[in-house]
Amino acid sequence: YNAATLNDRYREKLNSLKNDRKTQNINVYSIWSMDTSTNMQNRNVLDNINEDINDSLQIYERENDYSKPRGYNIAYSS
Repeated sequence: YNAATLNDRYREKLNSLKNDRKTQNINVYSIWSMDTSTNMQNRNVLDNINEDINDSLQIYERENDYSKPRGYNIAYSS
């Protein structure tokens, strides 16, 4: 090979490496963004479940309070 041919081959190889790196960066970003959006969706579902459970517990506690007989505080003097 002469110097010009080697230089051209070097440039081609360098460009292909740059393109591979760009593709890798895009792939990493797309995986990260998909993973992040999936985590956010899962987090939202869990938050909704926790809110439903908390609401149910508060309703149960309220109903439980209404069913208890009321105690009266009587002041005793001695």
